[in-house]
Amino acid sequence: MQPGDDVVAASKAILRDLWEDQQKRKKSRQQKLRGDIAASEKQVSGLLDRILETENPAVMGAYEQRIADLEKAAAVMREKLAEIGKQKLTFDDMFEHTIDVLSKPNEIWKKRDLHWKKMILKVVFSERMQYCRKKGLRTAKTTIPFKALACAHSSESEMVPTRPHV
Repeated sequence: MQPGDDVVAASKAILRDLWEDQQKRKKSRQQKLRGDIAASEKQVSGLLDRILETENPAVMGAYEQRIADLEKAAAVMREKLAEIGKQKLTFDDMFEHTIDVLSKPNEIWKKRDLHWKKMILKVVFSERMQYCRKKGLRTAKTTIPFKALACAHSSESEMVPTRPHV
């Protein structure tokens, strides 16, 4: 179950790339929300100017309703912007334990307490361990990350042989 160092390094690099892509999308979303908030505030300002210029009460009411709608939308966007900005953890903070579990589950099993052992079982195996009275423990099904790590580490993977041309 324990993958080689090269597989762990490659997995960590892939996870880091995915993390960095997510961070770029997060920054892009923040910029878009800031732009949308600024556009909403500009529309509110323009509508306030129009209210001052008009004398028709029905038009004033329509402008006031539109301003209320824009302010509600801007408040929702500000909340979303605040939520996006809350997460301040780095890649290493987020994935330190994940990388440890993926790279050395056997060591964690031997050195840690019962809580960690239960977590290792849940992370490594997709189903409960099966036990047969006559044959003992049955072959367990592993989770997708460990299947991928096993395939990357197995010696069975090789190139398909080329076929001679006829």
